[in-house]
Amino acid sequence: TGGRRGLLLSMPGCTAAGAIAAEQAADSMDSVEYEIAWIAHSIDGMTASTTPEDAANASAANAAAFWTDGCFSYAIDGASVTYTLDDCAGPFELAGVSGMVTITYRESGASYGFDIVATDLMIHATTVSFMVSGDVSTDGRNVNVTTSGSAIGRRNHMISHTGAYSLQWNGSSQCAGIDSGTWDTTVNGDTFTTTVTNWRRCGTTGCPAAGGTISFSGPAAFVTLTYDGTRQVAWTSGAGGSGTVTLFCTEG
Repeated sequence: TGGRRGLLLSMPGCTAAGAIAAEQAADSMDSVEYEIAWIAHSIDGMTASTTPEDAANASAANAAAFWTDGCFSYAIDGASVTYTLDDCAGPFELAGVSGMVTITYRESGASYGFDIVATDLMIHATTVSFMVSGDVSTDGRNVNVTTSGSAIGRRNHMISHTGAYSLQWNGSSQCAGIDSGTWDTTVNGDTFTTTVTNWRRCGTTGCPAAGGTISFSGPAAFVTLTYDGTRQVAWTSGAGGSGTVTLFCTEG
């Protein structure tokens, strides 16, 4: 009886710890969504045969399709384009985007590649920095990405990450997807591994599609988040806890 009583008393603590880890996992994915919006902008409408200089010009010409008209300016220097944004709105319900982002295009095998740098960019009143390198496949839609970045998440967790993922972008349907991706995540000084599978998000509004998962594991916690297409994402923990975490998205 005493052992069972101890187990019962421990459950609220397990749930509380799991809820915090679930929030951290959601913030980890949010921080990568910020850069995915810029990757989509960087490759939208281009073909594998695009030259770096032409890509920079095409990116600038297409910017108004991604960011609020009139809220940004740009400067092109060869194969690089630097954007200055002031309170822009953009893909995946990004808002309050202010600061500078530079996209530099380069040759990469049979296609082209790009490097994106954002330092102290403001998004949703939080500070975001990232450096992303992508190599575009010959179909012009699939991109192998290496990433490092940091953000103060909207749930107030300080997040940094380094890793890689494979991203698909379909401009006609405005859908981005990660079949698989893994990055090391540091949250408030603790280190975790974030693994994402089958993540999909489409359109300027709408929540990630059902079927995707995030596994978030470290010495202090292990949680799995499962998307169902709504704002309420279910999580379960290795310690036996469960619950939901609310996403910042508008249900379609």
